[in-house]
Amino acid sequence: MKIDGVKLKVCATTGCDNFQKSVANHMSCTYVKHIITELLTLCVMHVYCLYISHYPAWAHARLLRRRAPVVVVAGGRVVAHASSRHLRDIRIGDRADRVEQLSPEAIIRVRDTELERACWDDVLREVNGITPFIAQSAPPFLYFSGARFADVRALAVRLRARMGRGENRSAAQLAAIRSVEGNVIQLRPRRWAAFLRRFDVNHLAELDFSDDMLEQLRLFGYTTLGDILSLTERQLGSQFGPDGRRLFEMVHPDSDGRIALYTPLPSIEEWHEFEDSVALEPGILEPVIRDCIDRACKELGGYRCQRVQLGLQLAHKFEPRWEGRVLSIPRNRPDTLFRLIAPLLQDLLLKLYGTVSGDSVMGIGVRFESLRHPSIQQAALFEERPAVQGAVRGVHRRYPGSVRQATIKRHVLFEEDEVVFNVLQA
Repeated sequence: MKIDGVKLKVCATTGCDNFQKSVANHMSCTYVKHIITELLTLCVMHVYCLYISHYPAWAHARLLRRRAPVVVVAGGRVVAHASSRHLRDIRIGDRADRVEQLSPEAIIRVRDTELERACWDDVLREVNGITPFIAQSAPPFLYFSGARFADVRALAVRLRARMGRGENRSAAQLAAIRSVEGNVIQLRPRRWAAFLRRFDVNHLAELDFSDDMLEQLRLFGYTTLGDILSLTERQLGSQFGPDGRRLFEMVHPDSDGRIALYTPLPSIEEWHEFEDSVALEPGILEPVIRDCIDRACKELGGYRCQRVQLGLQLAHKFEPRWEGRVLSIPRNRPDTLFRLIAPLLQDLLLKLYGTVSGDSVMGIGVRFESLRHPSIQQAALFEERPAVQGAVRGVHRRYPGSVRQATIKRHVLFEEDEVVFNVLQA
Protein backbone atom coordinates (compact mmCIF):
# COMPACT_ATOMS: atom_id res chain seq x y z
CA MET A 1 0.00 0.00 0.00
CA LYS A 2 1.06 3.67 -0.37
CA ILE A 3 0.65 6.58 2.03
CA ASP A 4 1.67 9.92 0.54
CA GLY A 5 3.98 8.17 -1.90
CA VAL A 6 5.64 5.88 0.66
CA LYS A 7 5.26 2.22 -0.28
CA LEU A 8 4.66 -0.07 2.72
CA LYS A 9 3.89 -3.75 3.14
CA VAL A 10 1.18 -4.60 5.68
CA CYS A 11 0.72 -8.09 7.08
CA ALA A 12 -2.62 -8.96 8.76
CA THR A 13 -1.10 -11.16 11.45
CA THR A 14 2.56 -10.12 11.97
CA GLY A 15 4.82 -7.19 11.36
CA CYS A 16 2.62 -4.50 12.97
CA ASP A 17 5.53 -3.07 14.97
CA ASN A 18 7.79 -2.92 11.91
CA PHE A 19 4.99 -1.26 9.96
CA GLN A 20 4.54 1.42 12.62
CA LYS A 21 8.28 2.12 12.81
CA SER A 22 8.67 2.36 9.04
CA VAL A 23 5.89 4.91 8.78
CA ALA A 24 7.16 6.89 11.77
CA ASN A 25 10.60 7.17 10.11
CA HIS A 26 9.08 8.79 7.05
CA MET A 27 6.26 10.93 8.42
CA SER A 28 5.14 12.24 11.79
CA CYS A 29 2.10 14.36 11.01
CA THR A 30 -1.12 13.95 13.03
CA TYR A 31 -3.07 12.68 10.02
CA VAL A 32 -0.66 9.80 9.42
CA LYS A 33 -0.68 8.90 13.11
CA HIS A 34 -4.46 8.58 12.87
CA ILE A 35 -4.09 6.30 9.83
CA ILE A 36 -1.56 4.18 11.74
CA THR A 37 -3.98 3.76 14.64
CA GLU A 38 -6.80 2.69 12.33
CA LEU A 39 -4.60 0.24 10.41
CA LEU A 40 -3.23 -1.32 13.60
CA THR A 41 -6.80 -1.82 14.78
CA LEU A 42 -7.49 -3.78 11.59
CA CYS A 43 -4.22 -5.71 11.77
CA VAL A 44 -4.87 -6.95 15.32
CA MET A 45 -8.56 -7.90 15.41
CA HIS A 46 -9.39 -7.89 19.09
CA VAL A 47 -12.50 -9.78 20.14
CA TYR A 48 -15.14 -7.92 22.14
CA CYS A 49 -17.78 -9.57 24.29
CA LEU A 50 -21.00 -7.81 25.25
CA TYR A 51 -22.67 -9.12 28.41
CA ILE A 52 -26.06 -8.03 29.75
CA SER A 53 -26.58 -9.36 33.25
CA HIS A 54 -30.15 -10.45 34.15
CA TYR A 55 -31.15 -10.04 30.52
CA PRO A 56 -34.92 -10.77 30.93
CA ALA A 57 -35.21 -7.86 33.40
CA TRP A 58 -33.13 -5.65 31.10
CA ALA A 59 -35.52 -6.39 28.21
CA HIS A 60 -38.58 -5.34 30.23
CA ALA A 61 -36.80 -2.18 31.38
CA ARG A 62 -36.03 -1.36 27.74
CA LEU A 63 -39.71 -1.79 26.94
CA LEU A 64 -40.53 0.73 29.68
CA ARG A 65 -37.81 3.00 28.18
CA ARG A 66 -36.43 3.91 31.60
CA ARG A 67 -34.40 2.49 34.46
CA ALA A 68 -36.84 0.67 36.72
CA PRO A 69 -36.69 -1.95 39.54
CA VAL A 70 -38.02 -4.73 37.32
CA VAL A 71 -38.37 -8.28 38.62
CA VAL A 72 -39.10 -11.04 36.10
CA VAL A 73 -40.86 -14.20 37.28
CA ALA A 74 -41.59 -17.54 35.64
CA GLY A 75 -43.65 -20.21 37.35
CA GLY A 76 -44.11 -17.91 40.32
CA ARG A 77 -40.33 -17.71 40.95
CA VAL A 78 -37.83 -14.92 40.30
CA VAL A 79 -35.60 -15.62 37.28
CA ALA A 80 -34.03 -12.16 36.87
CA HIS A 81 -34.09 -8.73 38.44
CA ALA A 82 -32.66 -5.33 37.67
CA SER A 83 -29.66 -3.92 39.48
CA SER A 84 -31.31 -1.55 41.96
CA ARG A 85 -31.00 -0.65 45.61
CA HIS A 86 -34.70 -1.43 45.99
CA LEU A 87 -33.99 -5.06 45.04
CA ARG A 88 -30.84 -5.71 47.11
CA ASP A 89 -32.65 -8.35 49.22
CA ILE A 90 -34.16 -10.21 46.24
CA ARG A 91 -32.57 -13.52 45.21
CA ILE A 92 -33.03 -15.75 42.17
CA GLY A 93 -35.65 -18.38 43.01
CA ASP A 94 -37.61 -16.23 45.48
CA ARG A 95 -41.38 -16.37 45.30
CA ALA A 96 -43.25 -13.46 43.74
CA ASP A 97 -45.23 -12.78 46.94
CA ARG A 98 -41.95 -12.43 48.87
CA VAL A 99 -40.80 -9.82 46.35
CA GLU A 100 -43.97 -7.82 46.98
CA GLN A 101 -43.36 -7.94 50.72
CA LEU A 102 -39.66 -7.03 50.63
CA SER A 103 -39.82 -4.45 47.84
CA PRO A 104 -43.18 -2.73 47.26
CA GLU A 105 -41.50 -0.51 44.62
CA ALA A 106 -40.66 -3.53 42.44
CA ILE A 107 -42.30 -3.84 39.02
CA ILE A 108 -43.10 -7.55 38.63
CA ARG A 109 -43.38 -8.88 35.07
CA VAL A 110 -43.91 -12.38 33.67
CA ARG A 111 -41.08 -13.59 31.45
CA ASP A 112 -41.74 -12.96 27.75
CA THR A 113 -39.41 -14.76 25.34
CA GLU A 114 -40.81 -12.89 22.32
CA LEU A 115 -39.96 -9.57 23.94
CA GLU A 116 -36.46 -10.84 24.72
CA ARG A 117 -35.94 -11.82 21.08
CA ALA A 118 -37.07 -8.39 19.89
CA CYS A 119 -34.74 -6.62 22.32
CA TRP A 120 -31.84 -8.84 21.22
CA ASP A 121 -32.54 -7.85 17.61
CA ASP A 122 -32.25 -4.27 18.82
CA VAL A 123 -28.87 -5.04 20.42
CA LEU A 124 -27.64 -6.62 17.17
CA ARG A 125 -28.71 -3.52 15.26
CA GLU A 126 -26.82 -1.27 17.70
CA VAL A 127 -23.65 -3.35 17.43
CA ASN A 128 -23.96 -3.54 13.64
CA GLY A 129 -23.86 0.24 13.63
CA ILE A 130 -20.21 0.18 14.75
CA THR A 131 -18.89 -3.01 13.09
CA PRO A 132 -19.93 -5.56 10.44
CA PHE A 133 -18.12 -8.43 12.21
CA ILE A 134 -20.65 -10.02 14.59
CA ALA A 135 -20.93 -13.65 15.69
CA GLN A 136 -24.44 -15.06 15.95
CA SER A 137 -25.07 -15.95 19.58
CA ALA A 138 -27.90 -16.08 22.08
CA PRO A 139 -28.32 -13.62 24.95
CA PRO A 140 -26.83 -12.55 27.26
CA PHE A 141 -23.44 -12.79 25.43
CA LEU A 142 -22.54 -11.32 22.04
CA TYR A 143 -19.11 -11.44 20.33
CA PHE A 144 -17.87 -8.97 17.72
CA SER A 145 -14.63 -7.47 16.43
CA GLY A 146 -13.27 -4.75 14.15
CA ALA A 147 -14.78 -1.87 16.14
CA ARG A 148 -13.08 1.24 17.48
CA PHE A 149 -12.62 1.25 21.24
CA ALA A 150 -14.29 4.65 21.62
CA ASP A 151 -17.40 3.37 19.82
CA VAL A 152 -17.48 0.23 21.98
CA ARG A 153 -17.24 2.26 25.16
CA ALA A 154 -20.07 4.57 24.02
CA LEU A 155 -22.18 1.52 23.16
CA ALA A 156 -21.60 0.02 26.61
CA VAL A 157 -22.87 3.21 28.21
CA ARG A 158 -25.87 3.43 25.87
CA LEU A 159 -26.96 -0.17 26.41
CA ARG A 160 -25.95 -0.30 30.09
CA ALA A 161 -23.96 -3.46 29.28
CA ARG A 162 -20.70 -4.97 30.49
CA MET A 163 -17.94 -5.23 27.89
CA GLY A 164 -14.66 -7.07 27.68
CA ARG A 165 -11.86 -7.10 25.09
CA GLY A 166 -9.36 -9.89 24.70
CA GLU A 167 -7.26 -11.92 22.29
CA ASN A 168 -9.97 -14.58 21.96
CA ARG A 169 -13.58 -15.17 22.94
CA SER A 170 -12.81 -16.80 26.28
CA ALA A 171 -10.64 -13.87 27.39
CA ALA A 172 -13.24 -11.34 26.23
CA GLN A 173 -16.06 -13.22 27.96
CA LEU A 174 -14.27 -13.48 31.30
CA ALA A 175 -13.29 -9.81 31.09
CA ALA A 176 -16.93 -8.87 30.44
CA ILE A 177 -18.07 -10.82 33.49
CA ARG A 178 -15.60 -8.93 35.70
CA SER A 179 -16.58 -5.60 34.17
CA VAL A 180 -19.27 -3.27 35.49
CA GLU A 181 -22.29 -1.74 33.79
CA GLY A 182 -21.29 0.75 31.11
CA ASN A 183 -17.57 -0.12 31.21
CA VAL A 184 -15.06 -2.02 29.02
CA ILE A 185 -12.19 -4.07 30.46
CA GLN A 186 -9.18 -4.57 28.18
CA LEU A 187 -7.40 -7.84 28.92
CA ARG A 188 -3.88 -8.00 27.45
CA PRO A 189 -2.22 -11.38 26.81
CA ARG A 190 0.65 -10.76 29.22
CA ARG A 191 -1.89 -10.16 32.02
CA TRP A 192 -3.83 -13.39 31.39
CA ALA A 193 -2.32 -15.44 34.24
CA ALA A 194 -2.58 -12.58 36.74
CA PHE A 195 -6.20 -12.00 35.72
CA LEU A 196 -7.08 -15.66 36.32
CA ARG A 197 -5.45 -15.56 39.76
CA ARG A 198 -7.91 -12.81 40.76
CA PHE A 199 -10.95 -14.37 39.11
CA ASP A 200 -13.10 -15.99 41.83
CA VAL A 201 -14.80 -19.25 40.84
CA ASN A 202 -18.10 -17.93 42.23
CA HIS A 203 -18.40 -15.76 39.10
CA LEU A 204 -18.66 -18.95 37.00
CA ALA A 205 -22.30 -19.19 38.09
CA GLU A 206 -23.00 -16.50 35.47
CA LEU A 207 -21.79 -18.98 32.83
CA ASP A 208 -24.32 -21.65 33.91
CA PHE A 209 -21.86 -23.80 35.84
CA SER A 210 -23.74 -25.77 38.50
CA ASP A 211 -23.63 -24.77 42.16
CA ASP A 212 -22.51 -28.30 43.10
CA MET A 213 -19.47 -28.03 40.83
CA LEU A 214 -18.48 -24.64 42.23
CA GLU A 215 -18.91 -25.93 45.78
CA GLN A 216 -16.67 -28.91 45.07
CA LEU A 217 -14.00 -26.63 43.57
CA ARG A 218 -13.99 -24.54 46.73
CA LEU A 219 -13.82 -27.64 48.95
CA PHE A 220 -10.80 -28.86 46.95
CA GLY A 221 -9.10 -25.50 47.54
CA TYR A 222 -9.54 -24.15 44.00
CA THR A 223 -10.98 -20.71 44.78
CA THR A 224 -9.74 -18.89 41.67
CA LEU A 225 -9.31 -19.78 38.00
CA GLY A 226 -5.55 -19.37 38.48
CA ASP A 227 -5.59 -22.40 40.80
CA ILE A 228 -7.18 -24.49 38.01
CA LEU A 229 -4.41 -23.77 35.50
CA SER A 230 -2.34 -26.68 36.83
CA LEU A 231 -5.15 -29.22 36.28
CA THR A 232 -5.32 -31.27 33.10
CA GLU A 233 -8.34 -31.77 30.87
CA ARG A 234 -8.53 -35.44 31.92
CA GLN A 235 -8.64 -34.52 35.61
CA LEU A 236 -11.37 -31.92 35.19
CA GLY A 237 -13.34 -34.10 32.80
CA SER A 238 -13.29 -37.17 35.02
CA GLN A 239 -14.41 -35.14 38.05
CA PHE A 240 -17.02 -32.83 36.49
CA GLY A 241 -17.82 -34.31 33.07
CA PRO A 242 -18.64 -31.93 30.17
CA ASP A 243 -18.60 -28.89 32.46
CA GLY A 244 -15.07 -29.77 33.53
CA ARG A 245 -13.87 -29.99 29.94
CA ARG A 246 -15.60 -26.68 29.17
CA LEU A 247 -13.80 -25.08 32.11
CA PHE A 248 -10.43 -26.40 30.88
CA GLU A 249 -11.03 -24.95 27.40
CA MET A 250 -11.93 -21.64 29.02
CA VAL A 251 -8.69 -21.25 30.97
CA HIS A 252 -6.59 -22.73 28.11
CA PRO A 253 -8.18 -20.99 25.10
CA ASP A 254 -7.10 -21.68 21.55
CA SER A 255 -7.44 -19.30 18.64
CA ASP A 256 -11.15 -18.91 17.98
CA GLY A 257 -10.69 -17.75 14.40
CA ARG A 258 -11.96 -14.56 12.86
CA ILE A 259 -15.56 -13.48 13.25
CA ALA A 260 -17.48 -13.57 10.00
CA LEU A 261 -19.46 -10.76 8.44
CA TYR A 262 -22.91 -10.28 9.90
CA THR A 263 -26.01 -10.35 7.71
CA PRO A 264 -28.57 -7.85 9.04
CA LEU A 265 -32.04 -9.10 9.85
CA PRO A 266 -34.80 -8.30 7.31
CA SER A 267 -36.75 -5.10 7.82
CA ILE A 268 -39.34 -3.00 5.98
CA GLU A 269 -38.71 0.68 5.39
CA GLU A 270 -40.92 3.31 3.74
CA TRP A 271 -40.00 6.95 3.10
CA HIS A 272 -41.70 10.10 1.87
CA GLU A 273 -39.55 12.87 0.39
CA PHE A 274 -40.91 16.41 0.22
CA GLU A 275 -40.38 18.49 -2.88
CA ASP A 276 -39.57 21.45 -0.65
CA SER A 277 -38.52 21.41 2.98
CA VAL A 278 -41.36 21.64 5.49
CA ALA A 279 -41.51 22.85 9.06
CA LEU A 280 -41.11 20.59 12.07
CA GLU A 281 -44.81 20.63 12.90
CA PRO A 282 -46.78 17.55 14.03
CA GLY A 283 -49.85 18.72 12.13
CA ILE A 284 -47.88 18.58 8.87
CA LEU A 285 -45.88 15.42 9.53
CA GLU A 286 -48.46 13.09 11.14
CA PRO A 287 -50.57 12.54 7.97
CA VAL A 288 -47.38 11.66 6.09
CA ILE A 289 -46.39 9.22 8.85
CA ARG A 290 -49.79 7.55 8.59
CA ASP A 291 -49.33 7.14 4.83
CA CYS A 292 -45.86 5.59 5.31
CA ILE A 293 -47.27 3.18 7.90
CA ASP A 294 -50.10 2.13 5.54
CA ARG A 295 -47.63 1.34 2.77
CA ALA A 296 -45.29 -0.54 5.12
CA CYS A 297 -48.17 -2.62 6.55
CA LYS A 298 -49.08 -3.76 3.03
CA GLU A 299 -45.54 -5.12 2.65
CA LEU A 300 -45.76 -6.98 5.97
CA GLY A 301 -48.04 -9.63 4.49
CA GLY A 302 -48.32 -12.41 7.05
CA TYR A 303 -45.63 -10.95 9.30
CA ARG A 304 -45.88 -8.72 12.34
CA CYS A 305 -43.27 -6.33 13.71
CA GLN A 306 -42.16 -5.88 17.30
CA ARG A 307 -39.82 -2.93 16.85
CA VAL A 308 -40.62 0.32 15.07
CA GLN A 309 -38.48 3.31 14.17
CA LEU A 310 -39.29 6.81 12.95
CA GLY A 311 -36.73 8.76 10.93
CA LEU A 312 -36.44 12.43 10.00
CA GLN A 313 -34.21 13.60 7.16
CA LEU A 314 -33.28 17.14 8.16
CA ALA A 315 -32.29 19.81 5.70
CA HIS A 316 -28.51 20.10 5.17
CA LYS A 317 -27.92 16.82 7.08
CA PHE A 318 -26.42 13.72 5.48
CA GLU A 319 -27.82 11.06 7.86
CA PRO A 320 -31.42 10.90 9.11
CA ARG A 321 -32.21 11.13 12.81
CA TRP A 322 -33.95 8.02 14.19
CA GLU A 323 -36.04 7.28 17.24
CA GLY A 324 -37.36 3.78 17.99
CA ARG A 325 -39.10 1.61 20.53
CA VAL A 326 -39.77 -2.06 21.23
CA LEU A 327 -43.41 -3.16 21.33
CA SER A 328 -44.83 -5.42 24.01
CA ILE A 329 -46.27 -7.81 21.39
CA PRO A 330 -45.89 -8.05 17.58
CA ARG A 331 -48.30 -5.78 15.69
CA ASN A 332 -49.51 -5.41 12.10
CA ARG A 333 -52.57 -3.12 12.21
CA PRO A 334 -51.91 0.36 10.73
CA ASP A 335 -54.06 2.25 13.27
CA THR A 336 -52.38 0.53 16.22
CA LEU A 337 -48.91 1.10 14.81
CA PHE A 338 -49.66 4.79 14.19
CA ARG A 339 -50.78 5.18 17.80
CA LEU A 340 -47.49 3.62 18.95
CA ILE A 341 -45.25 5.54 16.50
CA ALA A 342 -46.81 9.00 16.94
CA PRO A 343 -45.14 9.58 20.37
CA LEU A 344 -41.76 8.98 18.72
CA LEU A 345 -42.28 12.16 16.71
CA GLN A 346 -42.69 14.13 19.92
CA ASP A 347 -39.50 12.55 21.29
CA LEU A 348 -37.60 13.53 18.14
CA LEU A 349 -38.92 17.10 18.24
CA LEU A 350 -37.89 17.46 21.89
CA LYS A 351 -34.37 16.25 21.07
CA LEU A 352 -34.10 18.51 18.03
CA TYR A 353 -35.61 21.62 19.64
CA GLY A 354 -33.11 24.45 19.44
CA THR A 355 -30.46 22.31 17.69
CA VAL A 356 -31.70 22.35 14.07
CA SER A 357 -30.92 25.39 11.97
CA GLY A 358 -33.93 26.40 9.92
CA ASP A 359 -36.25 23.83 11.58
CA SER A 360 -37.01 22.11 8.26
CA VAL A 361 -37.45 18.50 7.12
CA MET A 362 -36.70 17.05 3.69
CA GLY A 363 -38.09 13.56 4.31
CA ILE A 364 -39.73 11.28 6.84
CA GLY A 365 -39.83 7.49 7.06
CA VAL A 366 -40.76 4.49 9.17
CA ARG A 367 -38.93 1.21 9.62
CA PHE A 368 -40.40 -2.11 10.85
CA GLU A 369 -37.94 -4.54 12.46
CA SER A 370 -38.05 -7.80 14.43
CA LEU A 371 -40.47 -9.33 11.94
CA ARG A 372 -42.37 -12.32 13.34
CA HIS A 373 -44.97 -14.77 12.16
CA PRO A 374 -47.98 -14.76 14.51
CA SER A 375 -47.43 -17.40 17.17
CA ILE A 376 -50.11 -20.08 17.41
CA GLN A 377 -50.95 -21.25 20.90
CA GLN A 378 -53.33 -23.97 21.99
CA ALA A 379 -55.94 -22.36 24.21
CA ALA A 380 -57.24 -24.19 27.26
CA LEU A 381 -60.97 -24.79 27.58
CA PHE A 382 -60.93 -23.82 31.25
CA GLU A 383 -58.66 -21.11 32.61
CA GLU A 384 -56.28 -22.33 35.30
CA ARG A 385 -55.97 -20.09 38.33
CA PRO A 386 -52.49 -19.87 39.93
CA ALA A 387 -54.09 -19.65 43.39
CA VAL A 388 -55.52 -23.16 42.95
CA GLN A 389 -52.05 -24.58 42.32
CA GLY A 390 -50.77 -22.88 45.48
CA ALA A 391 -53.63 -24.36 47.50
CA VAL A 392 -52.89 -27.84 46.14
CA ARG A 393 -49.23 -27.53 47.13
CA GLY A 394 -50.29 -26.48 50.64
CA VAL A 395 -52.58 -29.52 50.99
CA HIS A 396 -49.83 -31.82 49.68
CA ARG A 397 -47.41 -30.59 52.31
CA ARG A 398 -49.88 -31.34 55.09
CA TYR A 399 -51.59 -34.43 53.62
CA PRO A 400 -49.27 -36.01 51.05
CA GLY A 401 -51.07 -37.66 48.14
CA SER A 402 -54.56 -36.70 49.31
CA VAL A 403 -55.56 -34.55 46.32
CA ARG A 404 -56.31 -36.69 43.27
CA GLN A 405 -57.47 -35.98 39.74
CA ALA A 406 -59.78 -38.19 37.68
CA THR A 407 -58.52 -39.42 34.32
CA ILE A 408 -60.97 -41.05 31.90
CA LYS A 409 -59.65 -43.98 29.84
CA ARG A 410 -61.58 -44.78 26.68
CA HIS A 411 -62.27 -48.17 25.12
CA VAL A 412 -61.75 -50.20 28.28
CA LEU A 413 -63.23 -53.65 28.72
CA PHE A 414 -64.72 -53.21 32.20
CA GLU A 415 -66.66 -50.15 33.32
CA GLU A 416 -64.85 -49.89 36.67
CA ASP A 417 -61.55 -49.37 34.78
CA GLU A 418 -62.85 -46.35 32.91
CA VAL A 419 -61.90 -43.81 35.59
CA VAL A 420 -58.44 -43.69 37.21
CA PHE A 421 -57.60 -41.33 40.09
CA ASN A 422 -54.02 -40.06 40.01
CA VAL A 423 -52.26 -37.82 42.52
CA LEU A 424 -52.55 -34.23 41.34
CA GLN A 425 -49.11 -32.75 40.75
CA ALA A 426 -48.88 -29.05 41.59
